[in-house]
Amino acid sequence: DGASVGVMLIGCSRNVHLVGCALRANAKAAMQLSQGADPLVEECTISDGLGPGLLALDGARGLLRRNTIKSNRGAGARIEASMTNLEANTILDGGDVGVSISGVATATAGAAEEDAVGALAAAGTPDAETSMPPLTGKPSLSEAYGVGGQLRAAHVPHPTVAADATRLLVSEAGAQAILRGNEIARNALSGVQVRDGACPLISENKLYDGHGSGILYCDGSRGVIRDNELCGHAKTELQMSGARTAPLVQGNRIHSSHAGGVLAFDGAAGVLLCNKIYANARANIRLSECASTHVEGNEVHASREHGIVISSGCCSLVVANDVHANHKANVAIWGE
Repeated sequence: DGASVGVMLIGCSRNVHLVGCALRANAKAAMQLSQGADPLVEECTISDGLGPGLLALDGARGLLRRNTIKSNRGAGARIEASMTNLEANTILDGGDVGVSISGVATATAGAAEEDAVGALAAAGTPDAETSMPPLTGKPSLSEAYGVGGQLRAAHVPHPTVAADATRLLVSEAGAQAILRGNEIARNALSGVQVRDGACPLISENKLYDGHGSGILYCDGSRGVIRDNELCGHAKTELQMSGARTAPLVQGNRIHSSHAGGVLAFDGAAGVLLCNKIYANARANIRLSECASTHVEGNEVHASREHGIVISSGCCSLVVANDVHANHKANVAIWGE
């Protein structure tokens, strides 16, 4: 019941531990991390606040593990230009997005690179010693993995290359925030929103039953979305929009949306690789408004509408997908 922030941590090290605390009904953020703060926050309950549950900004780091973040009016976690790691948390029933990630953290880039390399290795990424020439022309798949010191492709997938041949190389800034193994459900807006050029690793989470999209990517954001389950949202499970928005989306289960499975539009790029996309109320995959998305090796079936829809003006490569048993056309191409 505080009139401002519940707990504020500024510039502290990992030696600071908050374990088993209850932060409730604060007027602003229940917990605020700033100026590179790097605490361990474990098994706490953060609830019923008027602002976000967690606010991380100004290059904050920190590990939040096995916490319950619920029923806050703001975002469950709002990460602004920071490298915070959320692992195995439950983020439920908020009045805004579940997790908001924005901006690019630069304050401790070396440490971020070290974290990102470890995270990608743990996610099963092979080493990046060998490479193949990229495809020529559009779409630029090397761009799709990230530029400007973020996630950069050392091995670009060709239509005949299996998904497990993908190599990723983390350079200067590395992955920014890391979301792994969280349960994110029943939030008023998107489960996860990534914007303003952010470059997170989003891995092994379950996102379900939200009132917006499962994951919303926009404003030139990049990064990796791998091995998640997205289901039961009121809007499209994965939505990507905006020029230079280009995540790698690999090995996810995307299903049972009340709208579509994946929507890429307004110039979005990115790579959809070896996902299972099925049983959505509208198109399982829709590419429109100049999208240049690479779609390879996905299983796309049982939509109540079309399997894949490609609209006029797109410059996407759709190859080697298993598209079957959709209620309308398996593949619909509209316009030129």
